[in-house]
Amino acid sequence: MTNAYGDHPPMDLGPGWIAVALGRDVEPGVAVPAIVGGREIVLWRTESGVLQAWVDRCPHRGMRLSLGFVRGESLSCLYHGWRYGADGGCIGIPAHPDLVPPRTITATTYPVIEAAGLIWLALGDAAGTPPAPDGAWTGAISVTIDRDAASVAAALDDAAGRFAAVQPVLPGRARLHVAVADGGDAIAACLWAEDVRRRLEIPLLAAAE
Repeated sequence: MTNAYGDHPPMDLGPGWIAVALGRDVEPGVAVPAIVGGREIVLWRTESGVLQAWVDRCPHRGMRLSLGFVRGESLSCLYHGWRYGADGGCIGIPAHPDLVPPRTITATTYPVIEAAGLIWLALGDAAGTPPAPDGAWTGAISVTIDRDAASVAAALDDAAGRFAAVQPVLPGRARLHVAVADGGDAIAACLWAEDVRRRLEIPLLAAAE
């Protein structure tokens, strides 16, 4: 698959939930791009707060939907203004205002849920719940790390009041999402995430010199 990040075939991530963003980073009325295992995703919320995760391509001409705009409960493509409802189906074509779009014109959607202050999606059928702790949590920081997701996950340690999840982005690149329990130390969580990044990336930089 060719995208803005180069030629990368989609990674085989298997079933299950993947953390892809902090909940607070996708506000109502906003569309946000993400890369999950080489797949381009758009995350967005309707004005009423319903969370969505779709393939980041308009079914019409392939424009990135993350460049579009949210109006009410729909997402419109920037290119020709085709409008899609919360179920992914096209509900309006500005060039043909009297046309009822056929149901075959539909954006590809993913199961998506918010838990522990993070946004999670499933690339296949959603099974069970995300591997997130119960209780009230708030997203603290997301950090991109130039190491594969398995290496990032292996570098994490447990700490009370902090929860971390790893998003595979591309081969050799991952994002670390960190949330804190209500009353937890968000600044300490941010410093910890940056320390994880340095510990993983500095050896690579040294080896390249």
